[in-house]
Amino acid sequence: DRAEARRFLQKPAAVFAALRNFKRERIDQERDWIMHHKCGQDITKCCELVRQWSTYVAEQGEEWEDQTVAIEGSVLLHEARDPVAQLLFCNWFNEYVTFSERDQLAIGYVLLRMGLTGRGGATSPKINILPRSHHYLASVAERKVSLVHKLGHRSGSRKVPRH
Repeated sequence: DRAEARRFLQKPAAVFAALRNFKRERIDQERDWIMHHKCGQDITKCCELVRQWSTYVAEQGEEWEDQTVAIEGSVLLHEARDPVAQLLFCNWFNEYVTFSERDQLAIGYVLLRMGLTGRGGATSPKINILPRSHHYLASVAERKVSLVHKLGHRSGSRKVPRH
């Protein structure tokens, strides 16, 4: 619903809002999940990920991961005309195409590099990291709002629910 989406952007004067990753806090945890589930025992399957992470470490040095936020890339709300939002998406796209299909690592890193996140949350009123209680994977009883409705096989049924 447009009113709900607008509320997430306007309430804190944000120009970008995203769901916090449902299971992981930081992008190093996301990297570890990818390594375990996508690469398994064969590190050659993850050469791009290793190169991406090595670049981040070279740029940031030690112990920077705690400043990052792992967000869910499936629901992003933004004010397309705002220069900060435009720069964020431009930088994110550049990270994405430079390294790999690991968009969650890229956007978490770009948010950090732009100074928009730190200490596991947003540092700018222009960024709104939505709590897990808004996540579409949260149980219906815990979910504060439904921005995403599951349909078809993703909800456990091949039939599309009637509204």
